[in-house]
Amino acid sequence: MALQHEDGSWGSNDYPILKPAFTAHALEALRKIGMVGQASVGASPRPWQLAIGWLKSAQREDGSWGEDTWDTCLAIKALLRSGVRAEESCVITAIAYLKDRVDAGWALDEQAYWFGPAFISAAMEVFNLIGDLGRANACLAQLWEFWEEGGRFEPPLENGRNSSVRAPTVWHTACAIIGLYSFGTPPSLDRVSQSLRWLLDEQDDSGCWNAGRADMVANCTLEATVAIVAAEGAFAAPAVKATQWFIDTVTDRAFASFNVDFMAAIAIAETSGRDLNATFDYVFVDDLQRLLGQYDAQLVTMAGEHEASKSQYVGATSELASLRESTTALQSDLAAAHAARDSARESEAELQRRMATYALRLTNNQLAVIGLILTILTFAAGVVLTLGFG
Repeated sequence: MALQHEDGSWGSNDYPILKPAFTAHALEALRKIGMVGQASVGASPRPWQLAIGWLKSAQREDGSWGEDTWDTCLAIKALLRSGVRAEESCVITAIAYLKDRVDAGWALDEQAYWFGPAFISAAMEVFNLIGDLGRANACLAQLWEFWEEGGRFEPPLENGRNSSVRAPTVWHTACAIIGLYSFGTPPSLDRVSQSLRWLLDEQDDSGCWNAGRADMVANCTLEATVAIVAAEGAFAAPAVKATQWFIDTVTDRAFASFNVDFMAAIAIAETSGRDLNATFDYVFVDDLQRLLGQYDAQLVTMAGEHEASKSQYVGATSELASLRESTTALQSDLAAAHAARDSARESEAELQRRMATYALRLTNNQLAVIGLILTILTFAAGVVLTLGFG
């Protein structure tokens, strides 16, 4: 992360046209080691968030990035795989740009040094990512035009020959294999198997591909590593061997170059750094290893927080169970109180009913006696009054 600029980009400010490709590669590497998607700490955005923001800001009005359509495809893939939605304007504009290139039969890209099967393969990956199977298959048909018996994908000839005017066949073949695996199960599996065998046969004993200029060797070796991982997984021996070559090269400073250091880090991310014999004491790959260490530490912290949350959950669950028991007891008491109230109301109603009908139950004899008693009482009262006034 030490090589990321404050604006979120990677690459040399002396060659700004190359920065989108470097930034897209770095974003993909961060995704592969699990760093993309992590939440921000306070107000500080994560490196992956800065990279996404920079890529969006670096897009041209026509939807492209960097040096050519290859760089544009790299940026689109990195953004989509890092969570940017296909409905966002930057992706819509970029896809429209890419469709124009494909529909024009790549006529606008033919003079680019890197043009060839790799461009078509990268576009095919993009269309598969957004679910545009029709255009992906159109790219597939274009791609097979460059396939040769034996498995290699040859770049187009320039003036009847293929020399330094085009990127190496190894690079194009590796990129084509990567694109073909974007279908999941690659179409024409027999052809793809031939291409993979051809690529493996081209690997040098040291682990690299395409001996020559340092940057070109690194480019070819990186794409070949990614192709092998796509076909056979991160533990495939040729991919691990290639990554070991990167580590040895950077450790020995045989090719002292930012590009080589950068690609070494990406190769380590591709193979997860497993089964590699090296001490990571050089700046860029050491930085990536520290990043992995921080990620592991964060996982441990998250696991601890998870255990604490789990303990709190158990406590809360116990309290909830106790509350439920208390609630059940209260509901039982309330039901008993309601039953007692209803019984009292029934008794009161019965008493009132009896009192209301009691007079209707007196016999004639009882009524006669009551009348006699009332007569006597009236007479007695009259005598008392007479004597009192007399």
